[in-house]
Amino acid sequence: MRTKQNSLPKYEGDLPYIYFAFSSENISKVQPILHILLSHGFRVWFETGLAGNAAELQRRQQRAKGATATLLYLSQAEERDIDLKSILLNNQKAGKPVLVLDSDGV
Repeated sequence: MRTKQNSLPKYEGDLPYIYFAFSSENISKVQPILHILLSHGFRVWFETGLAGNAAELQRRQQRAKGATATLLYLSQAEERDIDLKSILLNNQKAGKPVLVLDSDGV
């Protein structure tokens, strides 16, 4: 099942998927990347911005833990996100691929 957020399909099922985290301020930069991934058949659950409350943080952690790979578009907002750093480290320790795209280099 997919839901709409910012007019992009967000994967919500249990099949293998990529966890993609980025700040909502970077949506225009990230949309082309999402479109490429989706057009090649990848399922993507994406995170736009920081978790605001305990329920959002728990959902974010569950989706990240269930992902087969993690992709991060790094900007200053993500650099300040301690919870996201923990998620990335946990996925890396679990042997899942983690790819970081630095907004300064993209």
